[in-house]
Amino acid sequence: MKEIPKGYNRVYQELAGVLKNERQVYAMWEHYGGVSVTFPKSLYSREYTRKLIEEAMRKEKPASLARRTGLTERRVRQIIREIRMEKKKQEDEC
Repeated sequence: MKEIPKGYNRVYQELAGVLKNERQVYAMWEHYGGVSVTFPKSLYSREYTRKLIEEAMRKEKPASLARRTGLTERRVRQIIREIRMEKKKQEDEC
């Protein structure tokens, strides 16, 4: 791997450390240069997280789901409760 030029601004030096490729750093600069970019703390969308929890809530403990999703165990339990309430409501309507 090529050494990353020392003249890069700090953020690009950090990106270079993560991406390990000067071309990718250049592409990021070219595409996002001058734009403020923030990354959500959560990698997954709310919809995906909810679906993941719904599919795994009978097989895994809330603590395990919390680690997988990056949520707190308390929030995972809240989502499980919401899912159960929605299912019960749907059953009651039928």
